Amino acid sequence: MVKYINLIINLLTMEPQEFQPSNLQNPSPQNIPPVEYKEREHSNFSTKIIFIVSVVILILLIGGGVYYAYLMKLGPFAISQYSEENLMSGIMSAASRINSSSYSVSASLAMVERDVDAQPFTINLSNADEINKQYANDSKRAQSIRSLISKLIYNNKGVYPTSLQALLNNKKIYSYRNISINDPATNNPYKYQPTENGKNFALTVTFETSNAISQIKKSYKFSPTVTIINGKTVTFTKDSYSYFHLPSTPPKPLLATLGDYMAFFPPEGTASLFASAQSDFVSTGSANWKFNVDATGDFGDLTYKFDADALKAGDIYYFRINNIPTFLFGSIGIEKGQWISVAPSKQTSGSNPYSYYGNFGDAEKTYKEHRKEITEMLHKMVEIADEEKLIKFKNPVHSETVDGRNLYRYDLVIKKDAIVPFYKRVLDEFNKSNLISYYPMLNDSGYIEYLQSPEFSELFDYYQKNTTLTLWADTQGFPAIVSYGMRIVPQDSYTQLKDKQANLVFKLKLSDINKPVKIEAPAGAKDFEEAMQSSPYFQKSVDAAIKQ
Repeated sequence: MVKYINLIINLLTMEPQEFQPSNLQNPSPQNIPPVEYKEREHSNFSTKIIFIVSVVILILLIGGGVYYAYLMKLGPFAISQYSEENLMSGIMSAASRINSSSYSVSASLAMVERDVDAQPFTINLSNADEINKQYANDSKRAQSIRSLISKLIYNNKGVYPTSLQALLNNKKIYSYRNISINDPATNNPYKYQPTENGKNFALTVTFETSNAISQIKKSYKFSPTVTIINGKTVTFTKDSYSYFHLPSTPPKPLLATLGDYMAFFPPEGTASLFASAQSDFVSTGSANWKFNVDATGDFGDLTYKFDADALKAGDIYYFRINNIPTFLFGSIGIEKGQWISVAPSKQTSGSNPYSYYGNFGDAEKTYKEHRKEITEMLHKMVEIADEEKLIKFKNPVHSETVDGRNLYRYDLVIKKDAIVPFYKRVLDEFNKSNLISYYPMLNDSGYIEYLQSPEFSELFDYYQKNTTLTLWADTQGFPAIVSYGMRIVPQDSYTQLKDKQANLVFKLKLSDINKPVKIEAPAGAKDFEEAMQSSPYFQKSVDAAIKQ
C-alpha cells in the first residue's frame, strides 16, 4: 500500500521535462511561445499542488477511519466469532458491559400440520415396572409420615410417646384414617425415638426415589436443621413441616405434559405474547426500567386480549392496565388506563383488604442482598460450562443479516455426557457459598442419580429432537437475539389432533445497547391505596375477598 502511494506522489511531482511521450510531435519547448509555456507551467504546478493535497487528505481520512474502526471494534476489526470453548463466558462478559438497552420478549403458540419425524413422547424403559413401584411406595410413605407427624404434634401433652405403637394404642387420640407405621417395601416399622427428654422426637424414613427428596426440600418452610436429610434417608422432628405431597406415579416430562394439555386446544388455535422494555442501570446498581406486555389468543369460540404497562423510576413502581378481558376486570378493582404508583417502603397492613397485592420491592430487595454472591456464582457457572464443554455448535457459525443488523448465528445443543460433570462442579460451588443456606433446594445431590439414569437419557434424547436453541451475537460480541423453540406432539389418542403438532417459540431480542435511555415517572399517577378506594370496583373486590 505504501509503495503505491509513493508511486502516485512521484508521478504528481515530476517536472514537465521528465515526462516526454514518444508519440508527441515537436516535443521541444523551443516550438512553444514563451508566454504560452509559462502559463502552462504555472497551470501544471497548481494542478500538482491540488492533487498532492487531495491525496494527503484522502490518506488521512482513510487512516483515521481505520483507526476509529479499530478502537470501536467495527467492520474487519469486530470481535471475532466465539468458539465452543469461550461462548458462555464470552457472552457473560459482554452482557456485564451492558448499562442500558432496549429489549423485547415474545412467545407464540400455533397448531400446524405434524412433521414427518414428529412422534409423541413415550418412555420405553426396561425397569419401568420397578420405577412405578418405587414411586407408589414413596407416595404411601408420604401419607403415613404426614399422618404420624400430625398425630404426634397435635396430640402432644408435653411428652412424646416412647414408640409409634404406643401412639396408635392410645385410644384417646382421634384419627380419621388408619395409619401404617410399617414401611411398604420392607414391612419393618419406621425408626422412631423420643429426644430431648421426651420434648422432641426423631422419625426416620428411607425413600426410594430422588424425586421424593426433591419434593421434601421444596416443601413450605423447609429447613435442613429440623428436617435432616442424608442421601435418601430423612429424619423428621417436631418442627418439620408435616405436609408434602409425593405422586404415586412418575411425573411426566414437560413436553409430555404439554402434549396432554393440547387435548383442550382447538386444531387451528393460536396464542401470542409480546413484551418490550427498556432499562437503565444507574450508578447505585438499581435499574430504572419500563415494560409493556401484549397478549392475544384465538381459540375459535373464545378470543382474548391483554395489554399492560409497568415502569420503575427511582424507588417508585408504576403500572397501568390498558386492556383486559371483561370477566377478569371486575375482580381487579382498578380503572383501565390509569397509572398506579406503588412505593416499596410503604407497607400495607394485613387488615387492609388490598394487602394481598404484596410489596413490589421484596423481590428486588432480596436480590440486592445477595447480588454479589449471585453474580459471582453465575460467572463461575459459565466458566464451568465452558471448561466442561457443556455447549456445542450444531452447525458451523456464520454471519447473517437479521432486522437490518449484521449478526453471528450460533445453533446450540447441550452435550449429554457433560451434564453430570457440570452439575457436580456447580453443586460443589454452591456448597462453598452462603447461597446454599438461602436456597437449600439447590443442594440436591440426589438429582445426580437421576441425571445418570436411563429415564433421563431417554428424556434428554427426546428433548434434543424436539427443541432448538439459537443465539445471535453482534459484531462487538453483545448478545442480540436468543430463540428457544419446542415442538409439542399430542398423543395419538386425541383424534382431533392426530395429524397436528404445536410449535412454541420463545424469543428475546436486545438492541440500542449502551445508548441513552430516559425513563421518567408518568404524570397523573394515583397512589395504590387511593386508586383502590376511589374505584367503583373496590367494594365488590372487598366483598369477594370477605366471602373467600
